[in-house]
Amino acid sequence: MTLNFIANNRLLLGTIFTSLAFSWCSAQDEGQAVAQARITRSKGLYAAGGPALILGKNLGDYLDGFGMEGGFLKRLNKVLSVGPSLSYLSFKYDAFKTYPYYWYRDPSTGTEIVMEYYQTGGDIRLISMGCDFKVNFVPVGDHTTVSIFGIARPFFSSVARDDFSARADFYGDLDGDKLFTDKVQSTNFTAKEIEQLASDSKLSGGVNLGFGAELFPSKQMSLFLQASFCYTLPIRYAATESFLSPSFIFKDSAGVTYYDFNKTLLAPDFPIVNKGFSSLNVRAGMIYNF
Repeated sequence: MTLNFIANNRLLLGTIFTSLAFSWCSAQDEGQAVAQARITRSKGLYAAGGPALILGKNLGDYLDGFGMEGGFLKRLNKVLSVGPSLSYLSFKYDAFKTYPYYWYRDPSTGTEIVMEYYQTGGDIRLISMGCDFKVNFVPVGDHTTVSIFGIARPFFSSVARDDFSARADFYGDLDGDKLFTDKVQSTNFTAKEIEQLASDSKLSGGVNLGFGAELFPSKQMSLFLQASFCYTLPIRYAATESFLSPSFIFKDSAGVTYYDFNKTLLAPDFPIVNKGFSSLNVRAGMIYNF
């Protein structure tokens, strides 16, 4: 009976199979259309700027800096985006962070003098190329209004430091009151006289790790605010405190502290160190999605 049913209803079965096949193909097409709709605006161009806050004293004699950055992001799915970036970061030298008072005793005569030492210049600039890895903890879709994300960016940097110029004012105790207030002379120094004061450039690298929030006022534009910890591999910068030690101290009768001239200013690299540093970079920016 079954064989007779099949034989007598081949047209009906063929129609059923054809309908099923058509329905399956339609479902596949609809699924692809939905997937395409999800990534209609899968690319983005962004620009941002904001302060770079020095963490503690890890960048020696420098002020908090400022940075700008821009890049391209490709959304691989609702969670992960990747793309290249270009950034600029600068830090200005702060003369008030350089300790100015140093003491010297002539070993042959026993004469003592003190020196007040001042520097200018020495600003630092970093131009970096990196690769952004952005993870949205709140998946991004057509109707997303707010997303929280994490960001990781390994980078390579071209680092440049300006010339320093320096001035030294020498004082002695000419009237025997044990106060070094009698000015003897002043001397100016440039990078031509002191090699350590010369400008410097090198290649370095590092990584940014941070979190942020993104607001979607429209499908084509989004705004974001992020904070990231940035570590840069060793570069050369001024950090006079690294050369100061309590064992080098001399105090005059007024209680002013001076450091031994021979063990500080005459140290081979004074005032330059070669160290890594970290900063907290805060950025506000906009993304154009297309």
